[in-house]
Amino acid sequence: MWHEGTANIVDVATLGPDFMGFIFYPHSPRYVGEAFDMPTLPPDIQKVGVFVNDSVPTMMELARNASLDYIQLHGYESVEKCELMKSAGYKIIKAFGIDETFDFKALQYYRDVVNYFLFDTKGKHYGGNATSFDWSLLKRYEEEAPYFLSGGLSPENVEGIVELNDKRLFAVD
Repeated sequence: MWHEGTANIVDVATLGPDFMGFIFYPHSPRYVGEAFDMPTLPPDIQKVGVFVNDSVPTMMELARNASLDYIQLHGYESVEKCELMKSAGYKIIKAFGIDETFDFKALQYYRDVVNYFLFDTKGKHYGGNATSFDWSLLKRYEEEAPYFLSGGLSPENVEGIVELNDKRLFAVD
């Protein structure tokens, strides 16, 4: 379980991020735990719970207890699962692992049930693979929904984000 505690969360909040993510995936080294007690954060910081293949009742309970604004689904969640979470009042970020074989056309089924997509590097883990994917693959993305770009971002490659010149790119993670 993640041991940095709420002091680290409050420190990060003083930097004024738009979003703060809290990992509810037990196999992550940054797992906050089921009994996570969300500290008071400024109201303009959106609290995002990151889940991987959890049941809707489990996500609902954890999201309610942590007063989450967004649910980030980082596994193989169905359109129906996204729809159920959205109908409960949560904003939805649906993550997809990207490599040369990814079929961007599959995203059309999610377009009405997500607020944002998140494009991460496809790797052996659901996230945190610390590598970036070939961002030119995003030229295949035909949806209008804004997206987060994630995966191996560093001072060495962040300049390449500007070169994407894509108005749908909403944030980096």
